Amino acid sequence: MKVLVLVLFVAAAVKSDISLSPEENARIMEINGACIKESGVSEEVLKGIMTGNFPDDPALKTHLVCFAKTAGLIDENGNPIKDKIIKRMTMRLGDEAKALKVYDKCYIDAATLEESSF
Repeated sequence: MKVLVLVLFVAAAVKSDISLSPEENARIMEINGACIKESGVSEEVLKGIMTGNFPDDPALKTHLVCFAKTAGLIDENGNPIKDKIIKRMTMRLGDEAKALKVYDKCYIDAATLEESSF
């Protein structure tokens, strides 16, 4: 699963005109903060992904997996929770067909969860 795409989708929602409720925004920030502590990813790396700079950084991969698990986008075994992902993406995109297209394009299965996330 390309968790990165889903995390960036959420991050873009935070930084764009897509309205998030104060509760949603607070939850995203809470998850991000907890995952920064767990992964040790630098703030510079996280800021960089918002501008399209995606370093092959093990801490970033760990962060993305942490975020996806904590947000309920993947289960403890790393399996995507497709219906939940599609529902959230559809709410933001306003079109289930677009959400399914993005999901299908981004789904991969690599040797490790961290590699799948990237």
